[in-house]
Amino acid sequence: EDPALALLRLSPDRPEHRALLDTIRQAYRTYQRRRPNYELEAKEQAARIWRGLLELPQDSCWVERPDRRANSLRVKTMMEFIGGHYGEKLTLERIAQAGCVSSRECGRCFQETLGMSPFQFLTDFRLRRACQLLANTGLSATEIAVTCGFGTSSYFSRTFRTRFGY
Repeated sequence: EDPALALLRLSPDRPEHRALLDTIRQAYRTYQRRRPNYELEAKEQAARIWRGLLELPQDSCWVERPDRRANSLRVKTMMEFIGGHYGEKLTLERIAQAGCVSSRECGRCFQETLGMSPFQFLTDFRLRRACQLLANTGLSATEIAVTCGFGTSSYFSRTFRTRFGY
């Protein structure tokens, strides 16, 4: 698991964590005392801490960040909203409102969870739906553009060409 997306939870009750926690406490005390050459001692302790972390089994200490889980649920709710309203004129405010977050938080949640903005997701969703309609219906490009929320057939054509190359 990506450490940026997780927390490290060490427990003094677990023998494999106890020694590492002791080393962390010792490094903190070394830093606080600042005796002569404390930098070298602190570097040695930091190396022991990193070695100890790398030697721990991955499943013994990494846990998903609670805020990451909450963001995933928010994004899921907003994605479901987009799925039900993709044919309408959607604003960032409406998408954010569906997830009970601010516009800024909406963008941050999408970027962190999916690696794209809400509008990139919306456009991709609309294009996927348009492809389904093109393949499975007799609707014209103009009808599909309007149905999928592109507004005009020229905007739909430009977006489609940019994405798929034709």
